[in-house]
Amino acid sequence: MPFATSGLAEHDDSLHTGSAKRGAANGVAPLDASAEVPMANLKTGGANELCTLDANAKVPIANLNILAALADGKITAWDAGSDVYHAHDAEVQTGAATYTKLKTITLGFLPNETLRIHFEIRSGSGSDTVYSKVYRNGTPVGTEQSTTSDTYVAFTENISGWNEGDTLELWGYQTGYTNLYVQNFRILCTKTAISNS
Repeated sequence: MPFATSGLAEHDDSLHTGSAKRGAANGVAPLDASAEVPMANLKTGGANELCTLDANAKVPIANLNILAALADGKITAWDAGSDVYHAHDAEVQTGAATYTKLKTITLGFLPNETLRIHFEIRSGSGSDTVYSKVYRNGTPVGTEQSTTSDTYVAFTENISGWNEGDTLELWGYQTGYTNLYVQNFRILCTKTAISNS
């Protein structure tokens, strides 16, 4: 069953009912008279158990067998690594003298509770110090990083404790009479193939 990975913010954590049933020739899980999918088509349970569709007429992903088989409810074949899972690359700048939010990624489908986070910062002057830090839901969770370089300096941190729906944020500020520039705010991972034997 494929999972979209083009962007955390856009991923839809639900599946159409047409994809829910396994084994039928056309892959369709028929609805009953109440526009519900019989639970027998979704997971182990009595034939009369029902799964109510959500407001978009989709099956809640929590009811699918594939997730019931995972102890932590997440796809454990993903881990912190070097491949780009999601990117917010555009350059942003600020002249703020106190910590200010510059970039935000809202976590949809979560590959792992520990994320490898990459970002790049530079000073506008090449002499005044600029600072940046990763936040979660408005609270600092990363290490304060700084530079006086007027060319981009890259930082990478592994930060745990993330949940679906969290906001991953990059905050920063400058000292002196310069601007802080940030770019390439990314979540990095390693994708391990899952195969049957």
